[in-house]
Amino acid sequence: MSAFRAPTFAADAYAKSRPTYTSNLYNLVIDFHAAKFPKNGGQPASTAAAKATPGWNRVVDLGCGTGQATIPLSRHFATALGVDPSEKMLSSAARADNVSYSVGSEKSVPVEDHSVDLVTAAQCAHWFDVEAFVREARRILRPNGTIAIWGYALAHVRNNAHLTQVLRDTAYGRGEGQVGPYWEPGREILENRYESVTFPFREQKRIHFPSPTHGTLIDLDLPLPAFKSYVRTWSAYNGWVHDPKNAGKPDPADTLVAEFERVLGGPDKMVEIDWQGVLILATVD
Repeated sequence: MSAFRAPTFAADAYAKSRPTYTSNLYNLVIDFHAAKFPKNGGQPASTAAAKATPGWNRVVDLGCGTGQATIPLSRHFATALGVDPSEKMLSSAARADNVSYSVGSEKSVPVEDHSVDLVTAAQCAHWFDVEAFVREARRILRPNGTIAIWGYALAHVRNNAHLTQVLRDTAYGRGEGQVGPYWEPGREILENRYESVTFPFREQKRIHFPSPTHGTLIDLDLPLPAFKSYVRTWSAYNGWVHDPKNAGKPDPADTLVAEFERVLGGPDKMVEIDWQGVLILATVD
């Protein structure tokens, strides 16, 4: 995303304000992978012994941003590599002893052929060149390796159709104070939860969230100041901010949250949010 590579992009604020994912999600990913590669005696993957356990040596997290998914994934593997095209993102990424980061993309992953057990793409594959991603995934994954792709659409304000519509208008409208024109192509893929995308991998499994069986992808209500900070992590918002023609105009996040404050009854109120998303799991020969 070009907005995330801008010199003025606030990567530290992004790291603090992006939603994180539930243990339900990671359990689904790990269980799918473990069905093919059982862990020896349940040993943690970060131990030295686990490096010799087939299937649990390396995970690569594409479009890792500041490591929101990289760090939780790393707890299950001997090593984890986060890959992102934005050096700004990587400079603010969370750290762990078995985690490293590198500049790259779905078109060019800086690892050896057939050296990866699991490839993940969290809230980013809708921007991918799918053909290039498929080619590179097949190059880097070991036989029977796993791909896990997930993402979430624009939030819905629980039990409040008016505020949900205000949020959608700010995100997708094309008028003053609306950031719709600044989304790069691909956002519609996320909104329809990848129904328009076909990945040519076998043993595919799609799980939609929220789910009576699998729970939620994100379980997070936000106080209004944190909600405003989250809105300011949108790539389209950052595109709006970095467009010189918007200099001096009212900030869309300020305008949006002012209406939320009016309806909810003050700046200290919570925004109760439903996050609709999808997880795609697949095996690569």
